[in-house]
Amino acid sequence: MPELSIVLTTWNSLSHIRKCLESILSLDMSEVETIVVDSNSTDGTKEYLEALSHSLEASKLGLKVLLSHRRIKWSEANQIGLDHSNGDWVCLSNPDIIFNESFLKMLESCSRSNALVAAPQLISPDGSPQGPMRLVTPSVFFLSSTGTGAVIRRILGSRLPSYWVHYEWNGEDMVQVDNPAGSFFMVHRRVLNMFNGRLWNRGYLNGVSDLDAFLNFKRHGIPVNLFPSCRMVHYASHITRKNRSWVEYDQSYGIVLYYRYWKMSPRLSTALLGIEGILAVPLEIMLKIVKPRQPFFSPRLRAWKAGQRLMGLLDGWRFPIARMIHPHLYDTEQAMSAVPASL
Repeated sequence: MPELSIVLTTWNSLSHIRKCLESILSLDMSEVETIVVDSNSTDGTKEYLEALSHSLEASKLGLKVLLSHRRIKWSEANQIGLDHSNGDWVCLSNPDIIFNESFLKMLESCSRSNALVAAPQLISPDGSPQGPMRLVTPSVFFLSSTGTGAVIRRILGSRLPSYWVHYEWNGEDMVQVDNPAGSFFMVHRRVLNMFNGRLWNRGYLNGVSDLDAFLNFKRHGIPVNLFPSCRMVHYASHITRKNRSWVEYDQSYGIVLYYRYWKMSPRLSTALLGIEGILAVPLEIMLKIVKPRQPFFSPRLRAWKAGQRLMGLLDGWRFPIARMIHPHLYDTEQAMSAVPASL
């Protein structure tokens, strides 16, 4: 059994997945299994992965390529990767992250300690930190993810508690946080076994399932360890620029499931988010009239986003949730085709 399984999910991310795999290869790790789950890419990613799977590098990566015949979302793709993983540690990573030597030190520290969940300090290419943040509640989500929340933050400023967590690092190996950046984190096999192979509840699309997992860890007393000295570059939001609809629809859909699963005033929160989305449209129209030369006021785009949000909120209520249950909603073998790592 490999010591480490790295699960990478990708959709139309050719330039990023290439750099990511090259960075993993440069670490020359032994006992590693690299699982790439591709969501029916059309930008050459599938062809690149197929060619790589037949190369000499594939054996060094322990490469396993899983190609979907349909568009699948982040949560489902990662679950498929978890289902196929065999390592003692499983790392869930976006394809736009660069691995480096500090990752090896984090892995070594995890192996020495009793850590069960670990995450690096992700940074943007300019060096600015990405997370960690507070566990998401309706108020935190409203202030951090809506236009009205942005206005409230601008008006009240420092009088509002920050949803970001600014920790003091004194050089120790790790600090405990509740909610690191969900784009990259590692779990021990014992955690997967504890939850019968599932880290989050069912039904999520793109996003929010990582928030569900971190809250799940919190509720079960599983500490999440952040390694400040492990700083890894994350080219965030490259998918957002290609497919803007998921930001409103998928996130709204997912946040309703999250509130329903964890009983966070879901009806009231849904109503407030829906009303905020609708009221933002006439406000955008008024601002466009008052300041017609400002390019960032777009009533048409705001109306489209409001529609996406409302559909996401409604569909989120249509999903039949239950307590944390483990049978999958999809047939992995039917959805995926495996490309052998070597001939």
